[in-house]
Amino acid sequence: MTKLNYFDNTYLFESEAIFIEIKENEKGKAVILDATIFYPQGGGQPADKGEIVSGDNIFVVSDVRLDESGTVWHFGEFKTGEFKQGDKVDLKIDKDRRILNAKLHSAGHLLDCA
Repeated sequence: MTKLNYFDNTYLFESEAIFIEIKENEKGKAVILDATIFYPQGGGQPADKGEIVSGDNIFVVSDVRLDESGTVWHFGEFKTGEFKQGDKVDLKIDKDRRILNAKLHSAGHLLDCA
């Protein structure tokens, strides 16, 4: 189960986590972390995009999903290198995309109330 830090602060665009493992399914490779600020697709809001970095190793996140067990899957590809279990990684989300999606999501709720 992944700790969902995006609930604590919508405007947190960088954070740290611990790399757990790489998983694969029909959508491709996914990084699993102990905690995340990446918002998964759901509730009418698109997933965050960004990067997960440890030293020179960079994983580009193109999609994020939350499974039924509470684990967040960060889908994408390694731009360089790879991570080892237990590595401390830096999470960097696309700030402009997050702000736009949050505004659009809130606007949708307002329209629903009208």
